[in-house]
Amino acid sequence: MKRTLSRAAAGLCLALALFFLLPLCAGILHFGMLWPAAVLTGAAVVLLWPDFFRRLLRPKWLRRVIACAAAVCLTAVLVTLGKMAQSAAHRPTGDTPCTVVVLGCQVYPDGHPSLMLQNRIHAAYDYLTAHPEAAFRRAIDDRDEAALRLLVGLSLPTADAAVYCAHVGWSAGAAVLLGRAKRAKKTYDFDDL
Repeated sequence: MKRTLSRAAAGLCLALALFFLLPLCAGILHFGMLWPAAVLTGAAVVLLWPDFFRRLLRPKWLRRVIACAAAVCLTAVLVTLGKMAQSAAHRPTGDTPCTVVVLGCQVYPDGHPSLMLQNRIHAAYDYLTAHPEAAFRRAIDDRDEAALRLLVGLSLPTADAAVYCAHVGWSAGAAVLLGRAKRAKKTYDFDDL
């Protein structure tokens, strides 16, 4: 009976490991799917050959080292999951501007993004199209004219950003946003005096 339960648990672990590896069929490969598959495969091996691991872990010092390493890994995973849950629980409201960070997955050697990265970029673009003030806010606060030109090139609406630019007193940024040419700096010479 005990042997049957351990084999069933090992089969479940292997099925879950395969579940985590399913994105490989679509050409997606990242760390977030590899480590659970590795841990589940390791658990399946321990469940299938428990006598081998009992003999291997007979010395007390080795069991203590492995238990400490497992505790450290488990603590790291729990802290990470807790931080992710905390961030998910404190999402900003729909009208509050946010900063969008697109974490990369993989860019192929020929320069095109992987499918997962492409989906993330599209989601960020959709968000920025709906909330353009989120993108412009950082560029205006940093007075980064190159970033403003890039955002204007993405055809994001600029009217609200121009108002914010005027509010913080950056007329050059407002000129970029409204598509006005920058005025040439007037130079004076002795004939003007």
